[in-house]
Amino acid sequence: MYEVLKGILVDDLQMRAEDVTPTAGRVEVGLDSLTAVELSSVLNVRLGIEIHDYELLELATLGDVARLVEERHLAAAVQSVPHPSEWVAGPDGRRVRERRDGAARSVISARGGATDLSGKRW
Repeated sequence: MYEVLKGILVDDLQMRAEDVTPTAGRVEVGLDSLTAVELSSVLNVRLGIEIHDYELLELATLGDVARLVEERHLAAAVQSVPHPSEWVAGPDGRRVRERRDGAARSVISARGGATDLSGKRW
């Protein structure tokens, strides 16, 4: 996750690549309050995770920032996995995942893949 963070800092926030190291201090690389807001926004859009600017400002090094990003990214991935209770038996006996509105969204096949009801495999 550090390399992803480094890419964002260098490519999106225009920090110097040679300054961005895991042991570099937040202030040392120029991660001030404005940059923390920008980084927070990019992380939300790019990785789908929520890290507030004030959380970033509490961390001492970029390695600490990378660890927080990794923790949030893993937590988001775990939350996106459907709980077995969300799957119900469909009319033909296959397991069907229901959307929150009650409509069937996808089907689990016996071969292990999932197919949404429009026929696309994922």
